[in-house]
Amino acid sequence: MKKFTTILSLVICLSIIAVLCAACVTDGAKGTKAWESNEIVDDGNPYYKDYYHIFVYSFADGNGDGIGDLKGIEQKLDYIANLGFTGIWLSPISPADTYHKYDVTDYKNIDSEYGTLEDFKSLVDKAHEKGISVMLDIVINHSSNKHPWFVEAQNARKNGKTDNKYYDYYMFISEDGSVYETFGNYTHMPKLNLDSAAVRGEIEDICKFWLQDYGVDAFRLDAAYHYYNGSVSDNIAFMQWLMSAARKYNKDVYMVGEVMEGDAVVYSHYADDSVQSFFNFALSNSYSQLNPAINVGTPNKSAKLQEIITAKQKGTAKGIDALFTSNHDTSRISNLGLNYYSTRKQEVTAELFEKHKMGVALLYTQAGNVYNYYGNEIGMRNGLRRDPREDYIDQTYRLAMNWGDRSEITHENGFAYQAYGMDTLFGAYDDYLGGVAEQVDDQNSLYNFYRRIMLLRRQNPEIARGSSAFVAYEDTDVALVIRSYNGTNILLAYNLNSTESKKVDVAKIIADNNLQGTLAGFLSSDNGRDVAMKGSTLTLPQYSIAVIR
Repeated sequence: MKKFTTILSLVICLSIIAVLCAACVTDGAKGTKAWESNEIVDDGNPYYKDYYHIFVYSFADGNGDGIGDLKGIEQKLDYIANLGFTGIWLSPISPADTYHKYDVTDYKNIDSEYGTLEDFKSLVDKAHEKGISVMLDIVINHSSNKHPWFVEAQNARKNGKTDNKYYDYYMFISEDGSVYETFGNYTHMPKLNLDSAAVRGEIEDICKFWLQDYGVDAFRLDAAYHYYNGSVSDNIAFMQWLMSAARKYNKDVYMVGEVMEGDAVVYSHYADDSVQSFFNFALSNSYSQLNPAINVGTPNKSAKLQEIITAKQKGTAKGIDALFTSNHDTSRISNLGLNYYSTRKQEVTAELFEKHKMGVALLYTQAGNVYNYYGNEIGMRNGLRRDPREDYIDQTYRLAMNWGDRSEITHENGFAYQAYGMDTLFGAYDDYLGGVAEQVDDQNSLYNFYRRIMLLRRQNPEIARGSSAFVAYEDTDVALVIRSYNGTNILLAYNLNSTESKKVDVAKIIADNNLQGTLAGFLSSDNGRDVAMKGSTLTLPQYSIAVIR
């Protein structure tokens, strides 16, 4: 009897240990990781948010007319919150003559295709209830040539009425108003005269309207590089004025500028008392500068990563980096990362899928705010034009969000039409990764990988906010980075190798950087391969990232 009791006790103990060990790794029912239940940390800093970038026309249809709208976005706020994003960036929503609405005709209203001001206020209120900030795309480099300001200004020029209020609102070249500066070669987008006191008064009034009256939290500044035709000093001076004006109506207003240039030009726009962020185009699009750090055959990958991150940290020292893989003006990251190019039915190999995940994770674990273009989290790719001769290249980046299951693709279920000029809904391409409904319960899906990235960022604020210091290590496929913020440190450990697992003794790093030695979370390019830590030995599967506190 005693022997039986001893054996029974041993079996029970082993069972308990097995259950505890399993709990440390995964939730067997759904394949989730134990660290995913860790506490989310919010230090209250209003400038650090991770934004979900929405091209409104194509995202979600709330009234069944086939066009994305504000009600549709409101209905999808839970989706955005569940992904882990704490802000939404809306493409322009003011009245305009084009589907993209970057040619504004009324800065203080909502385009009727998208809804009403009441709809917008409801969206803002519901977003705030869920802890989501709202960013508007503000287009003040130019307006539409049908804007009343321009119509009045051109008539005043034509009739020689120099005392007309709108006479100097635009950058006229000819006295009669027939020739004027435009944004690019778009004659329907005349450039505003940003040196005009009257124009600046209008811009401040626009800021007041959205920030004070409607509770907007942030602005994205379209075409900021072109404010003064590439003059960095003039651009900075204007943005310093703009920030000062906007802070009268929201002291915590956040702004991010579009300077679609190389890293040196982008970094040169950072300045004191100015816009906090600029999009880092050098790190976007097929991971660009970061790509060699995960490419097979790259020598000394960790040194390459260190070189890039060191330059990035220096360049953004006066602000907050704005990280993105692709946006409404660039090729979808899945076209690049998953090799979706020549054919409509390009098979996605496991190797490509894992490299794509690692590339996104590598970028999104850098310091700064993340801006994720809608649909990238499910691997949406560019569409195909009806006619290659037609100039619809931008529309290929702005397809209707694939909410999947395809058997339920109707506008009444929230699906928007394709952007103007594109093939009919999902008719021109096939997404091997599936839509939202097909990925949400698959723990190895791209969707759930994005959720883990965003969760890791929210649990460990040092990732977004901290400064980086690299730790020397003999294996050049392993990068070890101390990220420090507000008196605390974490270790980010990267295995940049696509096929080999790596073991790293982190005892000295833990001791030198006042770490507890706790594995706080990890990202693995395959959900079945977990990072493990036994004592001070960290085991990193191929293409994985660990966070140690």
